[in-house]
Amino acid sequence: MIYVDGDTMNKDLETICDLIFQMACDVNRTCFYFAAESSIEKIYQQCFAYELNKSKLRYHSEVTIEVMYKSFPLKDLRADFVLHPGGKNKFTKDIIIEVKHSDQTKGNKDKARLQLFGYLHNAPIHSSSMLSGIEYGIVLHWPVADPKATWDGASTDGQLQKPTPKPRMELWKTKTKPTDATKFELLKEWN
Repeated sequence: MIYVDGDTMNKDLETICDLIFQMACDVNRTCFYFAAESSIEKIYQQCFAYELNKSKLRYHSEVTIEVMYKSFPLKDLRADFVLHPGGKNKFTKDIIIEVKHSDQTKGNKDKARLQLFGYLHNAPIHSSSMLSGIEYGIVLHWPVADPKATWDGASTDGQLQKPTPKPRMELWKTKTKPTDATKFELLKEWN
């Protein structure tokens, strides 16, 4: 666990994020050995939605975020999940959750972060009032199997990767007011 600048985090925020990470680990343990295919990220998302439902957390999936140019709509983006306060979630603000199933290269991590930052920037100024004050976002990376750990190419034996690697999760907060969200702060990492 990492706390940025030694600050302590809101206990309710940390509690809900710990629960989200535990659910992500549960999903990963089940899905990690599914056959790799182009739609595997969607399968992970569906399993994660199942866990959110089972936990009775309030959320929306595939939330539309408009991208505008001078009040002219250009495109709709889709955030994977927006978690809302209520039920087990005692944190009082909405949290965008962007999920990825990709290797953990710097390029993939940066791309996922940039996507989340785009949501945090555009949602408060261009989307529904539901997202007008959004300041928090999570990037959740489920790991992919390492082909070298499965088969080294030199033998006729293969083995599924063990142990199952854990997902990686980052919690970000806008450092500037939501209507001008251009700077972000990493609050905590889980892995």
